[in-house]
Amino acid sequence: MVPPPRIPPVPHAPAGIEDVFVSGRFGKVLNVTATLAQSPQLTRHFHALGGYFVTSSSVPPRARELVIMRMAWLTRCEYEFGVHVVLGRQAGLSDVEIVRVAGHLVDEQWAMDDLALLRMTDELWATDSVTDRTWHDLEVTWSPAALVELVVLAGFFRMSDAFLNALRVQPEPGMPSSFSPEAD
Repeated sequence: MVPPPRIPPVPHAPAGIEDVFVSGRFGKVLNVTATLAQSPQLTRHFHALGGYFVTSSSVPPRARELVIMRMAWLTRCEYEFGVHVVLGRQAGLSDVEIVRVAGHLVDEQWAMDDLALLRMTDELWATDSVTDRTWHDLEVTWSPAALVELVVLAGFFRMSDAFLNALRVQPEPGMPSSFSPEAD
């Protein structure tokens, strides 16, 4: 259970960000956006980069969701994990994979390309770098452009998770939480 928010979400879209206030993927205002909206300019820029990963990235949705969910688990960000359980399912992740994302990595449970993504995320979270072994494993599957995007993706969501945790943004009603794929 997340303690009460430190900064309340705004009830209405501030001028200039009406077009990003309602989530196109969920069809409603999410607490992340309503809290970010305390700073409208930041909201616009935050959504520009976050939206890039959804609309323009060369990284496929399934791989993107593995990285995002793993980072959310590592940072203990229930908000992000819950939202991305829903999006991960839409991207093709099974409930078994979602449970595995939130636990100790067992090499035999993952395909080589998935394992490399998860190890990359773990290493970036722990050391802000990637080992040569993991980098080599990533290069087998990913282009240089995709590798850049994957590292930035992991960093963006590490930052996002810190924001969500520090401000105690409340999980969306009905979304999974507590690092489980079941909805509350």
